[in-house]
Amino acid sequence: MLLYTGGAREAALSQARSTLEASIRDFSRSRQVILFNSIFRYMEAILRFKEIGIQAEELASRQENLDRIIVSFENQIRIEADVLRQRSLVADSERRLAQARQAHQRSMYFLKELLLLPPETDIVLDLPNSGWGNNEYLPDPDAQTSWDLIMQRPDVLAQEYRLEAAGEGIKIAESGGRATVSASASLRSNYSSQDRRANLSTQFFETQPELSGGLTMSVPIFDRRRTSTNVARVTLQHRQEEIDMIDLKQAARTDLLQAVLDFNTAKAQLRFSNEQLLSAEAALEAEQARFDAGAATLLDVNSLRSTRLDAAVAVEESWFDLFTNRLDITLQDGTLETFLINQLDTRVPELQ
Repeated sequence: MLLYTGGAREAALSQARSTLEASIRDFSRSRQVILFNSIFRYMEAILRFKEIGIQAEELASRQENLDRIIVSFENQIRIEADVLRQRSLVADSERRLAQARQAHQRSMYFLKELLLLPPETDIVLDLPNSGWGNNEYLPDPDAQTSWDLIMQRPDVLAQEYRLEAAGEGIKIAESGGRATVSASASLRSNYSSQDRRANLSTQFFETQPELSGGLTMSVPIFDRRRTSTNVARVTLQHRQEEIDMIDLKQAARTDLLQAVLDFNTAKAQLRFSNEQLLSAEAALEAEQARFDAGAATLLDVNSLRSTRLDAAVAVEESWFDLFTNRLDITLQDGTLETFLINQLDTRVPELQ
């Protein structure tokens, strides 16, 4: 039985605990990343579904204009070029609608793949309860608070535990140069059936038992530099863990600042996109009235209609960017699950 191992046994136990804690923190971080990616893919599927609605609405509007132009052409009010031009726009809308449907299906496949669901599984997008377009779901982030929380992020804590485990590895390696003490004991007894002078009980418990014990101390004198080599190896490993910690903290801070920047940019883009959409709708309405009165050309109307279409898509994309960038901030400071519980679950029970 080893009584003293130069601290190797205690260090090995502490190293095992640190490694376990690091694995637990890594698992927590992986859960956060998977949760973020799941929400990202879900909201992306909603975005593509919204784009289908926009393209379908635009197709219906262009088809309606085509029907009106055909009637005007038959009544010799419009020329054939107007009909052909509008048919081209209708075909373009049909192409855009087909692309939007393809993008939506691809986003659904990505979501199912992430959730390990069979590709033929039906997923219903709960648009009314998704929070789409509701700014109340997205309070402005507190950058300073998020900055202070970075050091409590699970992967940062996991790296701290790995650093501790590497430090214990140095202690284990250094123990190879220390003395070790071990204790030994033995108890034995022989039985011979040829011995007629003593029976079984006498031989085993009176005359034959032999008991011995001792302590052994081993002092390393020459180990071919094995201990120093092991110490140098684990010291380099410890230094590598320190460098990894520095890199991780640097990347964590940079990613947080980038996420805050992206959120503020998306917020401004959403505001500008809404203003552009309102202006484009008003201009299109006025130009359509002028076109119906014969004071504007079809090219002018179609140009404004394309502008309105791009603005409508930009609004939905800006909202998607705003939502995902806000979640990205919580992912970077490690509060994603808390944010979802506090901000969404009370209003979206489906997320529980």
